[in-house]
Parts: sequence; structure tokens; C-alpha cells
Amino acid sequence: MSTWDFRSGKIQKSWQDEFRLDSDEGVVIVSVEPGSEVQRKGVRPGDRVISIEENHIKNMDDFEKALENIEKNRPSLCSWRRGTVTSALLRYR
Repeated sequence: MSTWDFRSGKIQKSWQDEFRLDSDEGVVIVSVEPGSEVQRKGVRPGDRVISIEENHIKNMDDFEKALENIEKNRPSLCSWRRGTVTSALLRYR
């Protein structure tokens, strides 16, 4: 699991079909750590990570770079999209 307690990956055609994604931009959340903060906040498989802090996430490279730049012990903001609804979570690393 990542710093955010979910596993993610590059959006592949099979995931677009499985999760009914309307775009291949961002990264898809493929699993969420049971009982984690992100699960309690409503993050679920099929959601797309679209930004971390002010970094727009278009692909896995953007995602990994954004994670590397998160400062330890500082709050960071992750935004994700499910369909047309965008949500955000602030948490510490």
C-alpha cells in the first residue's frame, strides 16, 4: 500500500471497462486498505486520483513524483474523482 493506504495503477483499458471510467487521465485506485482512514472517508476501488497537493495527476509518473514531494509530518491533500463527483482528503504522511 502507498502512503495513502490504497494501491493504484496506470489506467488500463480493462480497468476503464471494469470501473466504468469516463477518462484515462489520472491513476485508478484498485484496492483500499480495510479499516484505513481513506476507506472511512469513502475512497473505493475505481476512484481516480486527480491531484495531490496542487499537482495535477495525469499518469503514474505524475503520481509518483507528487508522492515523493510530500513532506513528512505535513498535511497533504489528495483529490479523487468518482464519475462526476470530486472529493478530497487531507492527511499526514
